[in-house]
Amino acid sequence: MKHFLTQFTLYAVAFFLKPFAEMATFFLVWYNYGKGVLNYFDRKGYQIDVQSASEHRILWNKLLVKKGGYMFAEGTKKSISRHIGINKLLGKQTKFSKALCRFLNLFDKNHCINSLSEEDFELIKHFF
Repeated sequence: MKHFLTQFTLYAVAFFLKPFAEMATFFLVWYNYGKGVLNYFDRKGYQIDVQSASEHRILWNKLLVKKGGYMFAEGTKKSISRHIGINKLLGKQTKFSKALCRFLNLFDKNHCINSLSEEDFELIKHFF
């Protein structure tokens, strides 16, 4: 029980400090790099996306993947959009993943499909 409380406390502290750390980083990068800040946060956003795909795989598998679809896995190097794109081509999207894909299309047309690599298309061929 002591171990659980320690882990829970560390997680809670990190959860609440994260927004402050992100804001401080934003202003430091802006101050030091000016317009280069956009490239920094493009990379940062992608890193968070890939980390979330791996870290929260159980949640994403329940919300975004139908049975028999391409599952999120620990240590994956694929973004959430790539997983959704693969499942879209496999016909294994849930209502939630379809809605998320439509939302992303507002900012980047065909985002989920455009996020796929040649490796992903080869992977899809093995499902059929």
